[in-house]
Order: sequence, then C-alpha cells, then structure tokens
Amino acid sequence: MNFSKRLESAIKEKNSCLMLGLDPNPEKMPKQFHKQAIGLIENGESYEAVWSKLYAEFCMSIMIECTPYIMGVKIQMAYFEVLGSHGLLAVEHLIKVAKKQNLIILIDGKRNDIGATCEAYARAYLEDGPLGADSLTVCPFLGSDGILPFTKRCEEKDRGIFVLAKTSNPSAYELQDEIAGPLTNMIELWGESTRADNGFSSVGAVVGATNGDQLRQYREMLPHTWILAPGVGAQGGSMNDVLEIQKQGLGVIIPVSRGILYASSGEDFVQKAGIKAQALWEGQKQ
Repeated sequence: MNFSKRLESAIKEKNSCLMLGLDPNPEKMPKQFHKQAIGLIENGESYEAVWSKLYAEFCMSIMIECTPYIMGVKIQMAYFEVLGSHGLLAVEHLIKVAKKQNLIILIDGKRNDIGATCEAYARAYLEDGPLGADSLTVCPFLGSDGILPFTKRCEEKDRGIFVLAKTSNPSAYELQDEIAGPLTNMIELWGESTRADNGFSSVGAVVGATNGDQLRQYREMLPHTWILAPGVGAQGGSMNDVLEIQKQGLGVIIPVSRGILYASSGEDFVQKAGIKAQALWEGQKQ
C-alpha cells in the first residue's frame, strides 16, 4: 500500500496523529536502570552491551503501553549509534516489536549523500533489511542527487521520507528561511509521483511546531505534503497550532518524546507514560 495511504489508515485506526519518539537518554531514565547497569558492568559486561539491552527494554515497554494512543514510533538513531553495533542490534529489535504492534516506523537519521552512498542509505533504511523501516528523515541540502534514491523507494517499495524543511531548533532561520520557497517547491515536485487519493504524497516534510505562525505558511507552500511537526511540549510548540493545519484530519504527524518517556523517574515509569500518552491522545482527537 502507498505510504501516504498507510499513514491515513494508521491515523484513522487509532484516531491519533501521535508518533512516539524513542530517544533513550541514560541521564533521564529511571534510577532502576542505572542500578541494573552498574551490576551488569561490574560482572564483566561492556557498557555498550548493557545499555543497549536497557535501551531496548525501556523503549519496548513504553511503546507497548502506549500503542493504543499512537500511530507510530520515531527511532532517534543518535542515541543508539553511540553504543556502536550493540545499539544497532537494539534498533533492530525495536523495529521487529513495532512491526508486531502494527505501528508506522520512522527512522530519524537525517540521512543524505550522493551516488552509490545515497543508494546504500536507501537500501539500508527503506527496504527489507534488518534496519528497514517504513520511513526515514532526510536532509535535502545536496539537491536532487541526494533525494532521488529515497524517492525511488517511495515509488517502488511503498516507503516514505520526511525532508527537513524548517526544523525546531532556535538557529534554523539562519539558513532555512532563505530557501523556504525553492525547497518547498522541490518537496512538492519530489512527491508528485506518489500522491495518493487522499491528496498527500509519500514525500513528507519536517516543519517544527515551535515555528508557530510559520506552520500555516508552510502548509500553504506544501498543500500535498505530510508535515512531521516536532517540538510539541518540552520545546514549547503548540499542539493546537499543528492541528490547525490538518486537512480533514490528515496531513500532520506529531512526534512526542520526552513528556512520555520521562513522565516518571520511578518504578511506575511505564504506567505514567501510558497516562501521559492517553492525555495527549485526548488532546489531539478531532
């Protein structure tokens, strides 16, 4: 099924445009994980092997608890890559579990390159290998050479991508505002061949929720594009601002990470994550 149609189906099934971000930061994880880590490392296991197992356990338990309220998961690769090959094994495990939960899987890796290297990234993340997911965040600043291997998978493998357009960090304006017009034109063009009957293509865009009024401007420039809007909650973005740019309940995805993952530092972290997810779900229902 076309990726845009799969997004529509997932959102309608759960009545949710929420995507759980899996960003395991050991400094913020419950104390019980630190106690486990100390014991295992003292018994001779490596730091990387121990924390990769704990990351997987932490993320998996919260993901399963929150499944009724989310349409997908966004796996932030940076936290796992710090742990080397062990971290990648944890990602592989989480992908398998997410598939069993029928969740849309987004790899947040912001990949980009040209030629054979870009082709390899596309095979790694947008086909059926061990790191293969439904979608991937990509950086557009090398031009079409660095995008077309990904859009080819959108066409042939029913995968999706989310192109960085206006990110949620404070200095995003330094470069991104100057190229907003040309870039959004290209994103719309890259997605034309995968446009579904819901009006949206399989080539999405990342537009931070922290940009407030600019969200509406980007929706006007990206009428056929799914918008992934990070920054709601801890970064100060407004859920209402994001929901206002929906079209008939479609067209936006809201990643939610820290507010759910770290809803509690105690042994009730799973329960508290579920309660927080349900509250956010109630807040975004249309």
